[in-house]
Amino acid sequence: MKKTILEIYALAVCFAAVVCATVTLGFGLWSVLEIAMPEFTINGYTYARYQDNESFRPNKRRCADEDVAIAEATAATAATDGAATTADLTADANADKRARDCRMLSDIEITAEREKAWGRELREERRDGLQALVRCLLILLVNLLVFLPHWLLAKRARAAGI
Repeated sequence: MKKTILEIYALAVCFAAVVCATVTLGFGLWSVLEIAMPEFTINGYTYARYQDNESFRPNKRRCADEDVAIAEATAATAATDGAATTADLTADANADKRARDCRMLSDIEITAEREKAWGRELREERRDGLQALVRCLLILLVNLLVFLPHWLLAKRARAAGI
């Protein structure tokens, strides 16, 4: 059976739409896994960070650097002539906040913070999966809108022999 140019064109577009739909279905299945099993699909670095308190613990070096900055800010404020400006008060408040943030937490507090942060990570992974699934569904819709008219065009071209 001889194929016409129109039929070949329509079937080529259908083939491309099927290939695109197949790839999109693969990504869509992964998105379903992200929604259903976020602990499985989350990246290895993030997963490892939340496995124990030692991995989760904030960077001690960062806190030590901030403690030095706090001490320097306190010394600079004490060295002034006693007239506290708004900038000095703001700097002191920020230094106090950093000192509270870097204080040593108990194991119970660290565990609670780690579990709370792990829950946030899992919710974010599920949300990312849902967004990707919606994106895949939109791509499949566009594929369908391209595939159907070209499939019908190919059928008509074959029947008419044009």
